[in-house]
Amino acid sequence: MFPSRSIPRGPVPGGWRLLLPGLLLLALAGPVTAVAADWPRQLAYREPGPAGVRATGGLNLSVDAERTVLDRDGLVLTIDYHLLQVIRQPAGRTDRVVYPLARPGQRTAEAATPAEELRRQAAGYRIVATGPGRRMHALPTVERLVWFGPGLSRLRTAAPLTVAWCGETFGERRVRYLVSDTVPGYDALARLAATRRPVIRANPLLLQLDPVNLILPLGGLPVRLEEGDNDQGRVLELQP
Repeated sequence: MFPSRSIPRGPVPGGWRLLLPGLLLLALAGPVTAVAADWPRQLAYREPGPAGVRATGGLNLSVDAERTVLDRDGLVLTIDYHLLQVIRQPAGRTDRVVYPLARPGQRTAEAATPAEELRRQAAGYRIVATGPGRRMHALPTVERLVWFGPGLSRLRTAAPLTVAWCGETFGERRVRYLVSDTVPGYDALARLAATRRPVIRANPLLLQLDPVNLILPLGGLPVRLEEGDNDQGRVLELQP
């Protein structure tokens, strides 16, 4: 960056002592500012209806470089990928529960307990169908049908098996997604999802909690999801 002949040899004069740290700070400030400018990203998912969409409820996400904060009908869930913890807190209240996450690369020499094996089965998924989607808010989409927890069906007894983790309940389910890679800010979200990959490998159920984590396996950000039957199911659409 600076030719060697421009830097005096021998003891550095006082002026250079002041100038060099300033130049170093300027060199570092550029990329940090560029990355910081991508965040936070606000994503709002709402239930569609005959009169438009519900103004309240649904799922609101605030995404930044270190965490995703989800507000689901008054329950705030903070997934901190830097501190490796999940925080559950009712909106507007101070009481909260903190759940530690496994560190990337953390392994145990002991055999998995039955509870750990169930969590592993619940965290699995298969993309069982794919095809062209329809345009959502002028965005082209691709359809993906995802089967979560397929291994639980082999362990089922009298009732469907469920698994509790970080205060959430997981079980076997199928979700139909419309995903798009043309959402505004998608490139920054995809890069962020890639940096979180080691944490997801250590805590694979995070894939089902944070829609940003689905970008890599699905090839796009979910802009619509459909789960369950028409009468008892739920549909959420990303708002423009």
